[in-house]
Amino acid sequence: MTTGARPLVVALALTAILALYGWCYTLSIVHVAVAATIAAALCWGRTRAVAAAFVPITITFYIYDSLRVIAPRVVNRVIVAGVYDAERALFGVGDGDARRTLCEAALDIHLPWLDVTAGIVYSTHVLIVIG
Repeated sequence: MTTGARPLVVALALTAILALYGWCYTLSIVHVAVAATIAAALCWGRTRAVAAAFVPITITFYIYDSLRVIAPRVVNRVIVAGVYDAERALFGVGDGDARRTLCEAALDIHLPWLDVTAGIVYSTHVLIVIG
């Protein structure tokens, strides 16, 4: 394939994928903007590497967005009572009916300095993942 034909093939492939997505789900301006940005960046040689790096993120965006079709069908069908009771029995604090999970017990403890410390540690973790 010649270099001049490659952008056209990429643009047509992304248009076909977007049309298929639009046929299955409702499209918004965000879907079109994301696909157009990726297509334009893939077609221009200087930004092709950056666009190629964002393709997995774009695919994840479309997959996550398609879950909105599934969500109304599973509302109120998630049953977690058994898992909750098992967690309370294995890892809970307290006795009898007052037994709670560790998360529920931690709700009673509120220390601002601990919140700030945990926030700093979490922010550092996010920066390491991004960097």
